[in-house]
Amino acid sequence: MPILIVVGQVPAHFTVYVSLTSGSVASLVFLVWDISITYEAEVEHIWPKSRRSVFKWLYLYLRYFNLLVQIWHQVAIPYLTNGEDHASWCGPWYIYAIVISQMSISAVEVILAVRVFALYKKSYRIACLLAVFLTAEMLTMAVNGFYAIPEIRHGDSCILTDPPEHVLNYSAVLLVTQSVLVGLMFFKYITTLRSRWARIPLVSLLVRDGSIVYIIMLGASTQ
Repeated sequence: MPILIVVGQVPAHFTVYVSLTSGSVASLVFLVWDISITYEAEVEHIWPKSRRSVFKWLYLYLRYFNLLVQIWHQVAIPYLTNGEDHASWCGPWYIYAIVISQMSISAVEVILAVRVFALYKKSYRIACLLAVFLTAEMLTMAVNGFYAIPEIRHGDSCILTDPPEHVLNYSAVLLVTQSVLVGLMFFKYITTLRSRWARIPLVSLLVRDGSIVYIIMLGASTQ
């Protein structure tokens, strides 16, 4: 016999459960799809690189570690949002989420920073400037997390009901860092647009990819 669910009688935790689990499954499906369609290119261009290549390991981290994270979330998120009392797990879960998020963000930003560094012909000043912004972002995340986690209000299912104001501080720093990276990239591209250097396909590709990452990060930081 089919079960009829009246919208007005649906428990709040059930709505949260459906929303988060469906989003988690969608993320995993998209990641698997992306890996499957680019796997041949990965084997051709990434695997032959030396084990000492930092970019090889950054690529593999962003690709496969995040895949493992998404697989783990298929278990963790339904468990934490099933309506039972999991308040004791909320603190560790928030710490885990902060660390994993910052590791992935930093990995992407390091790749972008090296690209900008290369565009400016390995300028020492540019390297120092980018290092300052990246370090400031990580420190802001650490400090804000230290003060924000105890202040987080949540229900039994570890769902944020009233995010602390400290989150806005980190979002602002993240936005500034991303804006600096993309701004430097566009500035170099525009100022050399009349030269042959700016017309090189690789340069256009770097600017395009940097713009896409910026838009994605901007959307994430404003959520």
